[in-house]
Amino acid sequence: MERAGRTTAREFSALQTAAPHLGTTVAFALSAWLLGGRTVTLAGIAPLLWASLIGALALPAYLRLLRAGRA
Repeated sequence: MERAGRTTAREFSALQTAAPHLGTTVAFALSAWLLGGRTVTLAGIAPLLWASLIGALALPAYLRLLRAGRA
């Protein structure tokens, strides 16, 4: 019998598989929502570029919080 709160190898493998799929789904949905049917020009993709910039700037701080155990 497994102890409560422990992740088995099978569960960990499923999480490793599911996380990239979820991330890809969110990325495609977010880009479709931000573009909103506009033509693909520099002005049209500006909201998507801003979202990418904010995410890229926030990621290192978020990873530091995770490493410190505060998130």
